[in-house]
Amino acid sequence: MLGRLATWVCVKAEEAGRRTWLVDPAHTSQQCARCGHTDKNIRQSRDVFVCQRCGHTAHADLNAAANIADRGRACETAWRQAGTPPLPRRTPRLRRRRTQTARHGLAPT
Repeated sequence: MLGRLATWVCVKAEEAGRRTWLVDPAHTSQQCARCGHTDKNIRQSRDVFVCQRCGHTAHADLNAAANIADRGRACETAWRQAGTPPLPRRTPRLRRRRTQTARHGLAPT
């Protein structure tokens, strides 16, 4: 279901003349958006993020969103440095509707 959602977001962004970057969200909630320090015990509670290294304090979701945005900007920069090559996009799989006879296991006559 999420794969289909990601595909449609990419399609709609492309129709609007925008690019999308699918980035790995791993450890974004455990990484400091200011200094980059990562620690699995860095969050004091579910909502509060406090970096043990630099003291940066933020809402945990906003900190993770900033990390994801940074990764997206890094993808954009790398793409521009590579000379803006064409970006491949997966084509949606076409699904055939099954006929009434195929659904019930009946042989066509």
